[in-house]
Amino acid sequence: MLKTYLSLTAIVLCTSFCLSQDVIKGLVFDDKNIPIYNAHVYFAGIPIGVITDEKGHFELESDHTFKSFEVSFVGMQTAKIAIVPNKAFYKISLVEDSALQELVVVSKPKKTEEKRKPRLPNFTKDLGKQKKQWVDIGKDLSL
Repeated sequence: MLKTYLSLTAIVLCTSFCLSQDVIKGLVFDDKNIPIYNAHVYFAGIPIGVITDEKGHFELESDHTFKSFEVSFVGMQTAKIAIVPNKAFYKISLVEDSALQELVVVSKPKKTEEKRKPRLPNFTKDLGKQKKQWVDIGKDLSL
């Protein structure tokens, strides 16, 4: 009798534990049906999540129950997806973000050749006083 009671209790606890976990699986792709690699998938409001694999697949788990999750990727609009009970697989299509139209990279101007040559001081004695002379080591070393 005690053995039956313990086994039933264990089954009920395991079932309730398994049902309390949110497990979301899915596929992330762009508007051309190309899988998106390294898209960030996370529950809304929590920065911890997972990234998609090479084929765009992900599996997100939590011990808590959430109402939605988000999918984001650089250059794409973040998608907020409502969690539907008993839905096993989500197919998520991300749309390009129109805010990033053009990117211009500007570099600093190059320094002139004269400013880039290394210079080291050469100390010599002249009548008991130290005199400081600058020597251009680039000229001496044929640089």
